[in-house]
Amino acid sequence: MPFRWDTETGQAPDISGASFFAAGDPPLARLRLCAHSSLSAKGFVIVIATMFALALVPLLSVLGSPVFWPLLPFVMGALGLLWWALKHSWADKDIQEDLAIWTDRVTLRHSPARGPEKRWEANTYWTVAQMHPRRGGHRNYITLAGGGDGREVELGGFLDETERATLHPVLKRVLETAATSARPL
Repeated sequence: MPFRWDTETGQAPDISGASFFAAGDPPLARLRLCAHSSLSAKGFVIVIATMFALALVPLLSVLGSPVFWPLLPFVMGALGLLWWALKHSWADKDIQEDLAIWTDRVTLRHSPARGPEKRWEANTYWTVAQMHPRRGGHRNYITLAGGGDGREVELGGFLDETERATLHPVLKRVLETAATSARPL
């Protein structure tokens, strides 16, 4: 799964209406999301080595003839282009989101592959996780709302629709638990 919950706080939450976290404490729950990359480092090496070996097969038949040198730049160019495309695709998948939930606030940090980091913060009590069955080109589009600035932010846009459908009920329950813990008496 391209997302992971970290909920180890070292103590059991007491849903008494009083916030049990002090400033500087670790979050009640932390959700880490990252884009799925189907090609591992080992797979990258295998693809490049296989392409190199397959490209050498036709070159071996013309080895020693005057045709070899004009063909070599094209074969190596194709190999270099494959290398560049795979590395570029790998870099585009380097997207991460970190959602930290305390009893008094929620913070979302979005780190894109290129560009500046984006942050969003809201009061846990007012934060709502919504799943829109169809929005734009996405299915099961998850948004968070409730910040003081009135913005609605997307969560896990790089996840597929089944992963978002799996994530939403858990996220909603964790937010409700944290908000209940922080509810004023």
